[in-house]
Amino acid sequence: MTSKKDLKKAINRFMYDVIEEISFQIIYLPETDVKKFEQLITDTVIMRNDWVDRINAARKVENQKAHFKAIVDEFSAKATEIVTSLYA
Repeated sequence: MTSKKDLKKAINRFMYDVIEEISFQIIYLPETDVKKFEQLITDTVIMRNDWVDRINAARKVENQKAHFKAIVDEFSAKATEIVTSLYA
């Protein structure tokens, strides 16, 4: 099982990478849909906050291993969804 600290770092790193990629596309590809990317940034930040809150709430869960596995699985699925929509 990964540590809370490593999981939070991975989530933050992903969020910053998405924002960096969106910024690059807005600056260097003028035909991009800015409203779509702004919404994607908002969704990414909201999901990041939700994931970190769930990680912090893990102390109150009886089966922490299953709780963290669910968080990692959801993170992987959402990350794939975000990257797919980024390049769609």
